[in-house]
Amino acid sequence: MQCQMCDDGKDIVSKCVDCDSTMCYECSTYHSKHKKIKTHVTKKIESTNTETSEKSILDEEVSQKRRDFLRLGIGALKSRITEIDGTIEMSKDEENSYNKFCTEGKEEIQAHAKRSKEIVCDIIDVLAKSNIQRIDEIQKKDIKSITNFQDELVIKEAVFTIYSKKHRRCSKFKSGWKAF
Repeated sequence: MQCQMCDDGKDIVSKCVDCDSTMCYECSTYHSKHKKIKTHVTKKIESTNTETSEKSILDEEVSQKRRDFLRLGIGALKSRITEIDGTIEMSKDEENSYNKFCTEGKEEIQAHAKRSKEIVCDIIDVLAKSNIQRIDEIQKKDIKSITNFQDELVIKEAVFTIYSKKHRRCSKFKSGWKAF
């Protein structure tokens, strides 16, 4: 029997129960995938004639070739997966290397900041020590000036005291002359 769905004259391999049509292998495959009729129930027809048996053998050979092709495809995919796994591993190594680089950069910046801070603190200490020495020198000069000024005041006071005593004596003496 020949396919009722196409004009290729191929032997039938199945029958649709819902539309009551016999189909060749290609039409049966299409029938099970078509959007509107894929829910139809199809039954496989066992071949009784020699042509159909030959067709089944041919179909089996085609199926074997398809399986071989799929095995090759799967092998290629597995090879590709291995390659992708290698790329992922390399990517992880690069990520680790990058993270290490960033960590080292941060540590270097922190060390440089610490050294810079120490240098600045040393400079501030030197400047502070220098200013303290200047203040000490000014203080010594001021103390010397104040001491000299106080000494001068003591001398002036002594002179004034002596002068005033002499002046009092002289006044007493002069006033004593008048009495005579």
